[in-house]
Amino acid sequence: MASINDYKILNKKCYKQFEILNNILNLDVDKITDANRYRFGFYLFFLDFISDGADSIDLVECITDTDFNKIIFNDRFDDYGIDAIYINEEDRTINLCNFKYRENYKPNSSQKENDVIVSSKFINALMSGNTDSFKNKKYNKLVCDIINNLNSNDVWKMNLYVVSNDNNEINTNNEHIKNMQEMYDLDVIPIGLPYISSILSIRPKPINSALILDSNALMSYEEHELNSNKSYIARLKSSDIVRITCNDSQLREDYSLEDLSKLAKADLEYSVLFDNVRGFVLKSKFNDNILKSLRETPEKFFMYNNGITIIAESIDVEGVNGNKKQKIKLNDFQIINGGQTLRTIHNFNKQDDKNISEYLCDSEVLVRIFHSKKENNSTNKIAEYTNSQNSISPRDLKSLSSEQIELEKYLKEYSIIYSRKSGDVGYSDVDIKDIKYKISMEKLGQILTAVKIGPDKSSNHKKLIFTKYYDDLFVNNFNIEDIPELISIYYNVINEYAQNEKSNSLEQKYYYIIYMKWNDREAELSYLIDFLDEAIDSYVAKEGTSDARKLIQINFKKHLDTLMERN
Repeated sequence: MASINDYKILNKKCYKQFEILNNILNLDVDKITDANRYRFGFYLFFLDFISDGADSIDLVECITDTDFNKIIFNDRFDDYGIDAIYINEEDRTINLCNFKYRENYKPNSSQKENDVIVSSKFINALMSGNTDSFKNKKYNKLVCDIINNLNSNDVWKMNLYVVSNDNNEINTNNEHIKNMQEMYDLDVIPIGLPYISSILSIRPKPINSALILDSNALMSYEEHELNSNKSYIARLKSSDIVRITCNDSQLREDYSLEDLSKLAKADLEYSVLFDNVRGFVLKSKFNDNILKSLRETPEKFFMYNNGITIIAESIDVEGVNGNKKQKIKLNDFQIINGGQTLRTIHNFNKQDDKNISEYLCDSEVLVRIFHSKKENNSTNKIAEYTNSQNSISPRDLKSLSSEQIELEKYLKEYSIIYSRKSGDVGYSDVDIKDIKYKISMEKLGQILTAVKIGPDKSSNHKKLIFTKYYDDLFVNNFNIEDIPELISIYYNVINEYAQNEKSNSLEQKYYYIIYMKWNDREAELSYLIDFLDEAIDSYVAKEGTSDARKLIQINFKKHLDTLMERN
């Protein structure tokens, strides 16, 4: 059960999210009650987790809640029981959100079955294929995107997140909810205050643990014979994996534990995954293949699984029992690869009290244990290269590079949150007292693409930002001192478009204005917006070509450059 302090900590995070939104949109805050400030921040806080750390302005486009759009944009429409929709093109997931924010902490508060049933109004309208019911332009576009994805040949997964700051989550084994999941091929995923609190730690305290292994289950490796720091490859029982990563510090240190029943209800210490390349994956679906092999062939699990990679500040190994055993002490360790394996093992353990003694103690896992100082870039290299063997996006891999970590630290000095990883809310009252902006790694990549390569590439070449373009954007001739100004220009452009009644706002336009402003710092944004619109109007393209299509054409960029030179 989460405490009242957990509730208060979450509230602080939510209010920070609202303040970031206010910095971007310049809201009339006097007309927004305190309760709604926390509530709307709660929406943004959760969307931040499931959206790979998208920027607040992008998250706003995901929110369909009636009250939010009425109060923030004076735009009233029926939300059909769905408060936000986030479509992840990369993972091919459609994420529907039903939010409930409680203004007061109540220890026994619970999510309601009706919170799920209300959302069926939207799903019924969606499955009918009739989009006429969704009058709002933003909402209609989201619904059309969902329908197009479901009708495509690609396999899409649909999730319904029931999110609240209640202490008790709804039971998804409820007959009505199970029928709803089966009927619509939908996963209902409840998220309550205890779960949110478990992953809310900002910078974890050092996690330590101890192990006893047979000598033949441990192999050492050293880069050079003169190097005293050794790394290891070990064969660990899955029951030991549960123990050394649980949230009970005494159990983690109890290497001679014989009563495995003490581990049957052990919870995962989420902070051991803080440095994991994927960030926090919020209640992700557990790997069915891992679960199946644990139950059906635990003795072969070692061969079927890629294993786990651990980095530790120090590794102390001591031979005991006539060197037949090895005692290992891991100090300040993190799991940087194998997070899904770890979460699935813990989930399997909690399914049945007998699993720890009947299955997990018979299965073994390959574990790589590296000694790596935090200030040494080798930690990031280990994480990048071990994870590159699996299906992980180039963006997530680059999030571990030294230049990205340096950027995060640098931007904090300018009160800017730099989201390197999904779900990484790396800020607190200690880190930043007055947050000004929040920017994702991908969005900064698009901004840099605009000024270094060309604004025509910013939108439709996003996949190249962290592959082909990466060194040109973030390494070669990279001036870190330019970044705060570029981010400020980006948000000033958004504000200018919000106040400009003559020009329609397109994201592609933002990158062109940034490009123009960067080349002419004295120019007023309002002038540049008018100049860009005139360039679009005067550009000769095929009949019927939309403005959005013009903006991604190299010839349009050449046309604009010619006009800028003449001006």
